Amino acid sequence: MTVSYKKWLELKVYHNYYQGGLCKGIHLVPFKQTHEKLRNYDIKIHQNSEELSFNIGTANKTDTFEALFAGLSELYFAIKTTESNFYNYTQIPGRTPNKTLFFDNENLTDETLQQDDVAGEADLINVKSRSFTVTVPESTQQVKVKDSEGDIIFSSTKISKGICVINLPKAPAGQFELIIDTNSTEKFLLLDEPADSILGVLKLSLAPVKNATEAVAYKIEFTSRSAFWQYKIGSTSTKTTIKKMAVSQGKQIVFGGPESEQLVNGQEVSVFISPQPIMFQETLQESPLLKLDYKGNFSSEVNSIDIKLPNPEPINLKSFKTEQNESHLLVSTIVYV
Repeated sequence: MTVSYKKWLELKVYHNYYQGGLCKGIHLVPFKQTHEKLRNYDIKIHQNSEELSFNIGTANKTDTFEALFAGLSELYFAIKTTESNFYNYTQIPGRTPNKTLFFDNENLTDETLQQDDVAGEADLINVKSRSFTVTVPESTQQVKVKDSEGDIIFSSTKISKGICVINLPKAPAGQFELIIDTNSTEKFLLLDEPADSILGVLKLSLAPVKNATEAVAYKIEFTSRSAFWQYKIGSTSTKTTIKKMAVSQGKQIVFGGPESEQLVNGQEVSVFISPQPIMFQETLQESPLLKLDYKGNFSSEVNSIDIKLPNPEPINLKSFKTEQNESHLLVSTIVYV
């Protein structure tokens, strides 16, 4: 029997940090139960630099998606990144060890999986352990937990002083709903690994796919983080004297400085800082320029030179406070001329 593979979904992940717009280093890892479903339905995921494509094996090319996915309702994947500095150059406010990004394809109006223009705080979901407590009104009669298919997996009337203990020792990883009496109060995730070890979770409902006649397309968009850029300029030459320095990026951004500073090794440097935060970019369209006036020790002639400054490394990102006690992000680069 000859099996051919039919594409049923494609996912593209965008990030404006990258010059081409497509996010690098993203890959999907199926949850344990999803891994079994992929094997049973002969579903393969092809990941390349352009997209993640989902394909299903079939011996009959005329099979509809509805027939191919009969009995299958949802799939879960951990979204991971191989980019070591992803969280430094990506803007994801509100992310904590107990919250992660969550994307699903239910009730969409277009192909975009995130809630806003870019992935962020609106897409975060709480991650809980398999045993936790909830605080409920004293009048509460019952606390229930439903899985994402609507089945009740936990129910309790044991409520003491407004506290209910929820134990879900055998629950698989996935999305769940907390219901107090008849009111849905929260949707949350259970995971088999720490929330801060993944970028997020993708839940794919097969209902939109079953109704399609061709592969469905989805996208997720991320945006770069901005930080103040700081350059510390030091001289290694003993044969010249620097008379004047200035740093700018294009005509619009003139860096403040120079301010004198001594490094831990005793080196004197001149410090320049951008007037406002600048967005991280993998490749700069326009590099900051150091405009330098200098003269030789045995000459009175002053020479000028423009030096392109390097693209700041996101790994050097740190927090700092202004004189007004405002918290900001700063990326510092040491340059020797």
